[in-house]
Amino acid sequence: TSDPDWVSRFNAQMIPKHRADSVWGLSAPASALSRADRDTVESEADGVHTFFPHTYGAEGGTAPFWLWWENTPAVDALTLDMAETMVTSLELGKDDAPDFLNVSLSVTDRIGHRFGPLSREQLDNLLRLDRELGEFFDFLDRTVGKNRWTVALSADHGVLDNPEDLVARGEYGHRLTAQENKTLDSLRARADSSPDPKAAARELVASLKKLPIVADAWTNDELYSHPRDSFAILQRRSMYPGRLAGRFSRELVEYRLIPGIYAAPKGSGHGQTYWYDRHVPLIWMGPGITARKDPSKAATVDFAPTAAWLLGIPYPRDLDGHARTEILKIP
Repeated sequence: TSDPDWVSRFNAQMIPKHRADSVWGLSAPASALSRADRDTVESEADGVHTFFPHTYGAEGGTAPFWLWWENTPAVDALTLDMAETMVTSLELGKDDAPDFLNVSLSVTDRIGHRFGPLSREQLDNLLRLDRELGEFFDFLDRTVGKNRWTVALSADHGVLDNPEDLVARGEYGHRLTAQENKTLDSLRARADSSPDPKAAARELVASLKKLPIVADAWTNDELYSHPRDSFAILQRRSMYPGRLAGRFSRELVEYRLIPGIYAAPKGSGHGQTYWYDRHVPLIWMGPGITARKDPSKAATVDFAPTAAWLLGIPYPRDLDGHARTEILKIP
């Protein structure tokens, strides 16, 4: 099937505009820079191109332009342009039937992985995104109408601060060394060579538990049957049959590094069951919602029932989450 005409027009008009912009310059004001690391940090990106301005000419090499571009804030700017075009072209919000628009703004993730959450690049990206979201909300006011739309914002995961930042604050932080990664790879190879996968999984768990960098490890059988503590329960919830997410998932094993460790040599990431990887924002904004912070426990599974409740749409009452009806209550 072909794209709708409005998508083809958008691509023809907007893609060349972004293709012409091959410089990511620093837009953050000097007064905000103290919130981030210095501009040149060896643990960021490739260890060389770690400072502004970031340009395709200096950093792209022989790679296609779009591979460089997809790690800049321009991606989210284009995504929101697309969202505006979709609202207008499909006439969203123009009748009494509720419309749902899902927008994925992914550059915070990509920049966080490459440079780290406290990098100057991430600060600049978040300030740009804040401005662009404000412009998008102004667009919704003009197009859909004030008090006729509600926005919910969250994220799919948190992130570990760069280990170097943890050490600078006097906390424990560590990047796995080449030897440590080699040890883990050798354990995986030994498990792969076994004719008995389940026996190999049990042996692999025992070997992992002996390593000082490992906090715990489990076989899949353990996790699917009787998780024995809160970390094991969280690990079990992150698993889905047929999806291999962890380093030893193919070997029927999941493991947990001790807090503050990251495996890659640059940037930072996620994938552990610690608070820093699970803590995400949950934000609702719209008519009747009073601006305030709610200290009560909430989770991303509350989003769907809350949205349905706000729209007056019936929803199953046996969902993992529940409608956060208190968001419309004035404290």
